[in-house]
Amino acid sequence: MVLWRLLASTAIILIAADTGSAQNCSLKETPKVGDCFRTHIEMTLKGEIRVSAEGKPTTIPLEAHAEHDFPERILALNPKGIPEKSARLYETAKATIKAGPDRTERSLPADRRLQVAQRHNDQALVYAPAGALTR
Repeated sequence: MVLWRLLASTAIILIAADTGSAQNCSLKETPKVGDCFRTHIEMTLKGEIRVSAEGKPTTIPLEAHAEHDFPERILALNPKGIPEKSARLYETAKATIKAGPDRTERSLPADRRLQVAQRHNDQALVYAPAGALTR
């Protein structure tokens, strides 16, 4: 009998209690011209390349590490408020690739650190005002 009273009391409290309504909160950013952001990207890869040499399968160990670090400023927005043009000043832009005994290091030349990222008709274009981006 006591158990039934306890269960009934609990059920009445749960039914009578206000469940409360959820509140909405938008986390969408509204960028403005002149806003600045800092971006840091790192990538590490470890694996192997499988090739066939003289009819025998061979594996070559592969390791890579890349890092980009740059502040970015919005220069222009499209009518929908989406960034259309921004300038980046790369403080770090380097990659190291090791495939077997071979090791390659690439980095962005100092005169190409300033880059502009631009969107035109949903096509991305990145260029350095100082000159061409070449290997």
